Amino acid sequence: MWPNGEKPKLKEPSIIQKDNGINIISNNSNSSVGWRNNKTENWKIYSSDEIISPENSFEIIVFKPGYGSIIKIYE
Repeated sequence: MWPNGEKPKLKEPSIIQKDNGINIISNNSNSSVGWRNNKTENWKIYSSDEIISPENSFEIIVFKPGYGSIIKIYE
């Protein structure tokens, strides 16, 4: 089903610190991105070029059908 029988892997997202918050770069084409504070909230859908203002500790999730998902924690 997958090339060479191996499931493709997602690249980790990047964050860019801005004066007014944080910008998330997916690093994966055609993927969905979400974020939340400290595992205590529901996931929020991230829109491209959105500036977010998370608390000190937050998570980013990247999902792409056929690739699965990756969760990255920032503290």
